[in-house]
Amino acid sequence: SGKTLAMLAPALHSADDKLALVIVPTVALAQHMEERYLRQSPDSDPCAFHAELSTPEKDAFRHRIRTGEQPVIFTNPQNVVNGQLTQALTDAAETRGIGLFVIDETHIVLSWGETFRQEFRLLAGFRTHLLRTMAAAEPRPHEPFKTILASATITEETHRILRMLFGKPGPFRHVAAPVARPEPSFWIAGSLPADQRKELL
Repeated sequence: SGKTLAMLAPALHSADDKLALVIVPTVALAQHMEERYLRQSPDSDPCAFHAELSTPEKDAFRHRIRTGEQPVIFTNPQNVVNGQLTQALTDAAETRGIGLFVIDETHIVLSWGETFRQEFRLLAGFRTHLLRTMAAAEPRPHEPFKTILASATITEETHRILRMLFGKPGPFRHVAAPVARPEPSFWIAGSLPADQRKELL
């Protein structure tokens, strides 16, 4: 279980062709999410969009986003707000709508967004842009997407600012399931002969 399942389950079980956009801080995490998703949906197209892809691979992603053939995408904030996916996501919001907008490790919006990788702070404005695009869609508006802000590190101050940035149109629900995780333990022994060290290990 855990927050990853809360992000992937709606994408896996979506009944329509609306895109699930999952924004993660690193390429490694996007690739890890892709591996997990493809284990559940092995016939799916690639779903981690990052700078290491070739130009034809990136073009294929954008095409699938616009045509509704891309059910889920894992990428970073730079690609979303001022990079490779901005126009394709806007087009998708206008033509078919977006079903889910997820930010993983969302506490980084505050801790990094001030001075480092400010694209994290711009996500709130881009989310609003997508919602407005969907509301103005012709011939009829699309329903607003759900937003999931996932983190294992949310302080009261972080919660307050996230609600201010992402709380509209609402409702804004806070779901928490803290679990005590096992910590590593360290065992120290004085200098011992090799055979005794091996036995202890």
